[in-house]
Amino acid sequence: MAVVIKTPILWIVKDGNAVEKLIDEDLLLRVKEEGGMRYRLWEPAFPVVVLGRSSRPEEEIWGQNCATDGIRVIKRAGGGKSVLLSPGMLVISVAAETKPFPGHLYYAKAVNQIIEKALASFGVGNINHRGVSDLALGDRKVLGCCLYITRSRDRWIFFYQGSLLFDLDLNLMARYLKNPPWEPEYRRGRTHQEFLTTLRDQGYQLRIMQVASRLALSLDEGISKIL
Repeated sequence: MAVVIKTPILWIVKDGNAVEKLIDEDLLLRVKEEGGMRYRLWEPAFPVVVLGRSSRPEEEIWGQNCATDGIRVIKRAGGGKSVLLSPGMLVISVAAETKPFPGHLYYAKAVNQIIEKALASFGVGNINHRGVSDLALGDRKVLGCCLYITRSRDRWIFFYQGSLLFDLDLNLMARYLKNPPWEPEYRRGRTHQEFLTTLRDQGYQLRIMQVASRLALSLDEGISKIL
């Protein structure tokens, strides 16, 4: 059984000095050192562009727009392409140790199922698992995630990071992010504004703190079952 070590349910970054903690890799380091499971659920207080481990900025982001608007660009340990984190979304970070290793996608899909069930408890319907590891409402993406797997002594450790879109200006995505060089089949060449959606745009008037509190309980109950 996993040892659950709680971190604050909602951690809002309030100043530029905290930006380096946006990628939550301190959770991964703590699990490497102490074992167990840690998670953090939080809403960004300002926009930041996060590159994937092997991202090429010139292919994935509008660097001049980022520089003009003073948008920080940082890199995460996990794979996947560049993303924008901003107010109006819930960032979900989970790090946990596990002895078996059933494959990278197993953990992404398992955590997504926990998120799906938490949303369903608020009446959010028509949630689909699409692409490699997306959650979509209909055919429009509402959550994307990445996964990083590492090994420490005789333990596997997975580090999941996802962003759930509540109520944000999707035009910011187009200003700072190019269409990715690789895209899932269901995107069908659509722009960010056409491909993405938010819970608010789909008619769900949910507060981030409300969902974060429910999701924290779901993680406490659900993570031990997938390890």
